[in-house]
This record gives sequence, structure tokens and C-alpha cells, in this order.
Amino acid sequence: MANKPDALLPCPYCGGEPCRRGRKSWPKTHWVQCRSCRARGPDGLLVADDADRGWNSRALVRLDKDG
Repeated sequence: MANKPDALLPCPYCGGEPCRRGRKSWPKTHWVQCRSCRARGPDGLLVADDADRGWNSRALVRLDKDG
């Protein structure tokens, strides 16, 4: 079994605080969503730890002009 992620990283788009989300009805799915810009993903995962790992593995996107 893989290790559980310790903490969620900031949003790769705006640096905002992420929160864990989920659907309680069948099928129960999990995802992570930014509280600021509402970016979310990956969607539809059946295990909450997989959603955390997916969020933390996304690449940081630079938004400055000099990029």
C-alpha cells in the first residue's frame, strides 16, 4: 500500500489553499479543489488518498510574462 500524502500542496494556478471534496452518494468519489480560483482535479477518484496524490503531482504553471 502506498504512503498517504502528508499535506496538500498549494494550488498550482493561483497558490490558493486546497480543500478535499467528495460526493457522498453512490458512486462515492473524491477530488481536491482550490478555495480561491476553484480549480479542481483529478476528478472521480474512488480513494481519497489517490485524489490527494493526484493534486500534489500536478505541475506548477507560471503565469508571469517572462515565463
